[in-house]
Formats: sequence, C-alpha cells, structure tokens
Amino acid sequence: MLMTMKTPSINSSSIWFAPSSSTSTLKSVQSAKTNTNNGNASPRSVSAEIDKQALARNLLAAALPVHPDSDDLSVGRTKIQLGEARAALGDWKRAHHLWNEALDIQHERLGSTHTLVADTLSRRAVARSKMGMFHEAIMDLEKALQIQQSLAEKKTNAKDLRLSILTILSELGSIQQKNNHLVEANRNFEAALLIANDVYGEKSREKIADIHCLIGKLYHQRRWYYEANDSFRQAVGLYKASRISKSDKRLQRAEHYLARGNRTAVSRSVWDC
Repeated sequence: MLMTMKTPSINSSSIWFAPSSSTSTLKSVQSAKTNTNNGNASPRSVSAEIDKQALARNLLAAALPVHPDSDDLSVGRTKIQLGEARAALGDWKRAHHLWNEALDIQHERLGSTHTLVADTLSRRAVARSKMGMFHEAIMDLEKALQIQQSLAEKKTNAKDLRLSILTILSELGSIQQKNNHLVEANRNFEAALLIANDVYGEKSREKIADIHCLIGKLYHQRRWYYEANDSFRQAVGLYKASRISKSDKRLQRAEHYLARGNRTAVSRSVWDC
C-alpha cells in the first residue's frame, strides 16, 4: 500500500467523498486478514483485524435502512457505503456489483465527467484487480485519471484533486507492474513522484519515500540495478528524516535491499514496501 490513511468513521458522506482513504483502509483490512489466516499475526494485529471487521459490519448495519422516498444520490451513497463494507469483509464480488449500481446512478444524475464518478471508478478498479480483472481495472483507473486531470486543469487550487491523481497513478502503476507493463508503470510512478514532491514536501517525507520504494521495485524488475539502488537509498534517507520507527517494515525492507547489493536475487516478500 503506498500510503497509510485513517480508517473511515461510520459516516456515509466521508466514505462517499474520500476514495483514497477508504481504498487504503480496505487494503489494510485485507493485509491484516491474510496475516491472521497465516498464523503470522501478533495479538495486537489480530485485535486490529477484529476491530476492522467489526467496523465493516457496523457499516453494513448503518447502510441497510434506505427510505423508499430517498433520492437517487442518497441511494448511490448507500451503495458506496455497502460496497466499502463488503470489500472490507473480503466480498469483492458483491462490492463490485454495488459500485456498478452506484456508477449507473452517478452517470445518470451527475454525468460521466464528475469527480465522484472518478472516485467510484477508482473503487471499482480495486475490486476488479482483486478479482483478476486486470485489463478492466486499468481501464477504470485510466478513465478516473482522465476525469481528475481534466478537472484539475480548470482549478487554481486543486490540491485534493492532485492527491486523488497521485493515488490513481500509484494504483495504476502497481497493477501495470503486476501485468508486466513496465514502461507504462514506470511512467505513472514517476508522475506520482513529481506530484508527491510538490504536494507533500518536507511535511510527509515518508509518503514520498513510499513512492521511491515502488520505483525501486520496478527498476529492479527492469534490471536497472544501479537506478533501483539509488531509489532505495533515497527512500531510506527520507524514512529516517521523517523519524519513523526503526522497526517500521518499510524502512527495514529498504535497508535490507541496500545491504544485499545491486544484483542480489531478492525474494518477492522484500519488495512489499
């Protein structure tokens, strides 16, 4: 996961308007579930997993009542919320179905170029990627990216849109990398890094380091070992400058790569920054 975000509260409007946060939350839930199932989780992470599943069930309970006279967009918000809860519980097929229905409503009421449409396309792309529908996921993210970039060009203060573009570029690059579309992934990661440097600056160095880590993984996959080493060296420096804990796995993995050298064959787990 590229960026660590706050777990959303049980509030339909926050889930409706904050796709990058909710997407990160869904990934953290899935990661915790995997560790629990593999027997690798600490008591603390198991507790966090239980809390997150409880949150997901609360979201379901809160979203279920829909008044018959509710307007279409209210129904759409409910479907987004239900999709979030289903995804948090690992039911990606049902989440995908709900987000499809929400998109139908959004297209009808808001048009095809609204920022909320881009948000829902990004959600659906995550579900499609989880379901192995990589080509469709890439298409969703490319549409979302086009919408947000077009809107950002028309605004003088578009920080929120730029953060959304950053998240889309990172997710798009990750899916492209998994499918060996390395040139395209490289381009999107580099574009994400430019935005991160401009938006975050010195206040969130660890988030910039996360992207250097992604780029380092990609460079190694392309056998650009010198460039990969340089990316990880920058990541380590930024992690340390941000004063994250020495036990942080992202820092440890970046340092481990550097210690193993430029051309060392590294196991896949090392790259999960």
